[in-house]
Amino acid sequence: MTVEELSGLYYLRKLIEIEEQCAADNRADDEWRDQLLDRWRREERRLTEYIDSVPDVQVRLILLLRYVKLMSWYQVAAKVGGGNTAQGVMTTALRYIRRSAGNEKTKQ
Repeated sequence: MTVEELSGLYYLRKLIEIEEQCAADNRADDEWRDQLLDRWRREERRLTEYIDSVPDVQVRLILLLRYVKLMSWYQVAAKVGGGNTAQGVMTTALRYIRRSAGNEKTKQ
């Protein structure tokens, strides 16, 4: 998993929402839209499962607030509380993502 992939989660959800609305309006290109939505939903599921699988509750909360709720690092720090700073929660998140990416490489 990369920061870039996680950063796209919020916007991926927006794309899905827009395309689902178009499908509900019964616009053309249904087969193409269905294939696109399926691919986007699989990617969304992969990203949310990654966040859900984080064993440390605080890290999971940080990732959720940042990449799902699209909060700034300052907002994340304020929500997490406990004297955390924006720099501290950012470091925690990025360190976890880098370590988990390293673990994935060793599993392969």
